Amino acid sequence: MLIEVTNYDFSDESFLIRSAVFLGITFSLILIFEITQKKSLQFRGLSLAIIAGLWAMIQNFLMAFFTAAISKVTSGSVELIWIFMMIIGGVLAFLSLAISIARMQVGFRYNDAHLAIPVREIPTQFDPAFLYVIVFALTPPVLIPYHFYIFQ
Repeated sequence: MLIEVTNYDFSDESFLIRSAVFLGITFSLILIFEITQKKSLQFRGLSLAIIAGLWAMIQNFLMAFFTAAISKVTSGSVELIWIFMMIIGGVLAFLSLAISIARMQVGFRYNDAHLAIPVREIPTQFDPAFLYVIVFALTPPVLIPYHFYIFQ
């Protein structure tokens, strides 16, 4: 599954709505887990690991905008919107990754690394498929994955 960000129409209204909903849900989950980690010492480490994973998920999404913009600018399409998207997308992607790393470092105070790191990866494992099907509204090339054919 490949998202051709260089050919994708980032100005499509339905895409922008789906992107806003995706970011709204992700920020809501971050808020819920921030409240959880402040209220419960027992779940603080796991909550911080999930928060770090959610911020990494946002960073992965923002990299699509940054990649598309940098591709347009380097191919000769020097329009103000692409330069603006490249700068804003790059800065936001960097900040979300920095926040992800910072939250994970705080999480290590309350949880062992061998438990926290796999929990952090849960959102980032679901992110690509979710973005591909829901946000970018693309259809998978194969509906039944090949590894299911082994068991037949």
